Amino acid sequence: MDHDFANDTEFVSLDIDDPCAQRLDALDDVVYSALDGSPAAVAAAEQAWKDAVAELGPEALRSSQWHYLDYAHRIRRMLSAQAFASPGRIAAVLKIIALLSCLDA
Repeated sequence: MDHDFANDTEFVSLDIDDPCAQRLDALDDVVYSALDGSPAAVAAAEQAWKDAVAELGPEALRSSQWHYLDYAHRIRRMLSAQAFASPGRIAAVLKIIALLSCLDA
């Protein structure tokens, strides 16, 4: 059975010309790159997150925060189950978890 996203309360339609939507899209790109282990993206994500909180406010970011943290914790669990995991990626994931754990910082 296909999921009907149009009637899902979790689904949010964003206007691509909306500056808020553009900010969130850019934030998605940098946070997910950081979670892939890119050191440059980790630094960029730290600044992008702080800028987004300042510009959009904490309430506008709650849903994104939850999704990022959920994904980051899934990656952390996957990496801890591996016999060998990249220390750089582990560090990147932990930095992003720490950054996102305090929304108002």
